[in-house]
Amino acid sequence: MTPLIHSILNVVRVQSVWFLENILGIETIIRGEILIHDEYYRMGVTFGCSGLKQFYQFSAIILLFYGPWKHKIWFWLMGLFILHLVNLTRIISLFLVAIYKLNWFDPIHDWFFRPLFYLVMFLLWVWWIEKFASKKDLIAEEKPNND
Repeated sequence: MTPLIHSILNVVRVQSVWFLENILGIETIIRGEILIHDEYYRMGVTFGCSGLKQFYQFSAIILLFYGPWKHKIWFWLMGLFILHLVNLTRIISLFLVAIYKLNWFDPIHDWFFRPLFYLVMFLLWVWWIEKFASKKDLIAEEKPNND
């Protein structure tokens, strides 16, 4: 599991730094687990920042819930992509908060972005239930096969 976590964290760090530098024009480097703007502005991007826990939770929700497999696969991949984008937005935003409003970092990290991840997962689940996991799929799963 450790190589997977390190790979995901590396992707998150590299993509976050690319966005910070190329889109926002904020000079940033990666040193180990730390994103660094200059000697005063640093932020660790460690295990909990990978989004892996949320990927597992979303995977369990979609893969174990009823619905047609032809839709599950693409919806699951799309959901993982959306969760990755949410995570990148979270890392980039928190780094900006660390630079410009450091005293807001903990409340925004704990009370905005943590619930946001679960809200997005919930909305994806509702979307799955409403659009792809039809009632007839549930009924078909409950009916015994009389072959």
